[in-house]
Amino acid sequence: MSLGDINQLGDEDLLEELRGKHLPESDHWQDFCDALNQRQTDTATQCLQAIETLLQERREGTAISTQDNYPEEHTLTSNPRLAQAWVAYKNAIIKADYTQAQVLLASLQQAL
Repeated sequence: MSLGDINQLGDEDLLEELRGKHLPESDHWQDFCDALNQRQTDTATQCLQAIETLLQERREGTAISTQDNYPEEHTLTSNPRLAQAWVAYKNAIIKADYTQAQVLLASLQQAL
């Protein structure tokens, strides 16, 4: 599901999507990598903002899937620092270490 699709969902549908069967941050990471490849920094920034929103929802206790169905998605970027940060971010989310996840997300944002 893309950022545009999520923006069109109502609150109940959005919550249902967040409770889905995979890590929803993966969708935004894929969009983020596509945006970077196309040199669309505004879109890449929006993808990271969507990931940050999901992190905040997790901190507030919203039940969001931590099922990582795309363990190799870090290879969507040719930048090894971004790839490493993404793997570490997902691991932090899966372990519910939201403080570490915030630090890693900040490093992704600085890479823009």
